Amino acid sequence: RFNPTYAQLLLLAEKTPANAYIYLINEPRVYGINRLVVSDPNNDHAAHNFYLYPTNEEIISAWKQAGYTHVIVRMYIFDTEIENQHLSPRFDALRQMLIEIDKTQEYILYQIP
Repeated sequence: RFNPTYAQLLLLAEKTPANAYIYLINEPRVYGINRLVVSDPNNDHAAHNFYLYPTNEEIISAWKQAGYTHVIVRMYIFDTEIENQHLSPRFDALRQMLIEIDKTQEYILYQIP
């Protein structure tokens, strides 16, 4: 059994192809996901990518070079009460460059173009 929030992540992961390589943002848990997946153990993937790459285009290019096909984002970290809210404008711009496949109350599944 999984908690209802995490069950949303599992549902979205199942909507990807069996050979998907999923990059998680703001989600450290990966148990029960039947895909190749990279967790975000410190909830800092977004901030780290923004530090490494000056542009969102470079982030997407790096993700493709690493072989990632999809991104699943847990959105709570960008709420106005959280310390990382300063990342929201750039993160919103990055999300506009991805292809939204589906979403739940907590998570959004994107395909990397």
